[in-house]
Amino acid sequence: MSKDEGQYDKVIPVFWATGAALVIRRADYKEVGGLDGRFFAHMEEIDLCWRLRSRGREIVCVPQSKVYHVGGATLKKENPRKTF
Repeated sequence: MSKDEGQYDKVIPVFWATGAALVIRRADYKEVGGLDGRFFAHMEEIDLCWRLRSRGREIVCVPQSKVYHVGGATLKKENPRKTF
């Protein structure tokens, strides 16, 4: 663990962004075919970002963003696929 001294305040490139906080241009989303339905739940955003990067798009983390995520709706808590 490191002390937060502002080192996390800059926009930085990342390999992928989590789907709960992912913002993407509609044209880019459509160009790569959107989310792959073969992923039953979770991790599909990694694949999406991989395909975007392979077409020269940059994925960045913007620390100033605010995201409000009121729990998941894809799977119930007791679903065994949550531990996939």
